[in-house]
Amino acid sequence: MNTEHEIHRSRSGTHRISKRTMSMVMVLALLMSMVFPIVAQAASVKVRQGQYRGSHSSFKTNDWQFEGYSCYYPKCADNGGKQGDILYCIEPVGVINENTGSMNNVSVSNTLKTAMNSNGKNDAGINASQLEDLMGRICLYGSHGTAKFHIGNTKYNPDTPSKQWLATQLLIWEALVGQRDADFNYVAPKSGKPVAQTYANGNWSAVKPYYDEYAKAVQDSIKNSKTPSFMYDTEDEAEQKARVFPNSDNSTHTMELTDENGTLGAYTLTFPEGVEGTVSGNTLKLTATKELPDTVTITGVNKTAKAPKILIYGHEQLGKGSKNKHYPTQQDVVKIDGTASEKKVYLKVKTNPTTKTTTTTPTTPTTPTTPTTPTTPTTPTKTIITPPTTTTTPTTPTTPTKTTPTTTTTTTTTTTTPKPGTPWCEAPRCLFLATKEFFRKRAESPQIDSKMPDQTTGHFLRKSISFLL
Repeated sequence: MNTEHEIHRSRSGTHRISKRTMSMVMVLALLMSMVFPIVAQAASVKVRQGQYRGSHSSFKTNDWQFEGYSCYYPKCADNGGKQGDILYCIEPVGVINENTGSMNNVSVSNTLKTAMNSNGKNDAGINASQLEDLMGRICLYGSHGTAKFHIGNTKYNPDTPSKQWLATQLLIWEALVGQRDADFNYVAPKSGKPVAQTYANGNWSAVKPYYDEYAKAVQDSIKNSKTPSFMYDTEDEAEQKARVFPNSDNSTHTMELTDENGTLGAYTLTFPEGVEGTVSGNTLKLTATKELPDTVTITGVNKTAKAPKILIYGHEQLGKGSKNKHYPTQQDVVKIDGTASEKKVYLKVKTNPTTKTTTTTPTTPTTPTTPTTPTTPTTPTKTIITPPTTTTTPTTPTTPTKTTPTTTTTTTTTTTTPKPGTPWCEAPRCLFLATKEFFRKRAESPQIDSKMPDQTTGHFLRKSISFLL
């Protein structure tokens, strides 16, 4: 049985769990709203005709049918007044019917995909995404803003804003039907008539200056939106392909980079600490004023590189061929949504670990050890043989006392320089010859021992050796 304290604790615990559960539900709801955002009701627009309704003979270009009901006037979104946002036709086979009510804002991608051939591209080789980009640029650099509603069947006046509108409309149609490529260069139709000259008819001369001006602006914007050839669209790619300053013999490093795409001038560059840069045409000269062991980032910004978004009102299905094939009382239209946006590009640089070029002093070859001067051969030990001394007593002959010859070995450590012309290797031979000569003479004259005292014998031997050396 629970005590009052236990019951209170149980209730309190239940209360705490309820709060925790509520918090979890709120967090879950927030996460679901982020992953599965609530889709607002699609915006719609009521399309009004512009200042003048014209008529034109029908014609065909590539697979697209242009009906004679098209006109030279701006189409406008009805904003509740007498003028509205300018709209452009992207379904020339259709007709605007002001009495059919509003048209919904539909998917740009899905709608433009229906303008493609079976290979996913139009006759100029561009896909739906590229076509969307081109239309955004045409709307930006052509005529956009607001225009008045239709106010009657007044005569077409080339001096009114309708000529700017018509020049823009012609460029949109050219992009749509495959008469402009991805760089916005003109592409002649594979079949049928060219859109611009045919549709403008007698007003072509008045419209053409704006047509040419807008076309060039679009071409330039596409060209300038390209990334300089030595820069990259992401920092990760720039890091992987970082540039290294070459070594120099002073405290600075320099490097020159050339932009092969010719778009460097369209970007404003920002340099990090330790790097200075100057732009001359399509060349960027960089100077590193200090050691940069780690990469640093140079950033380029083009404020108008990315095309503005567009909005399409209609049914996500463009009719190409027969008149009003899909929606006999409607015509899909497009308008600009915002303005161009910036594009950033990156370049990473660093220096080598050593600021200066290290001059490696060639290792001095080790001086070969001077061969040890051969030790001058020690003069061979000269053995002096002292003849035995015999003591004779005049009166009584006695056995002579023979003195054992004493062999005196003298070790001469003094280096003796040989006489010129006598190689050291001949010394033993000379000694041998001298000894041989001595004993020959002694053999021939046995009396030599009695005639020559010991000193004389030794003297003779030394003289002989000296003579031979």
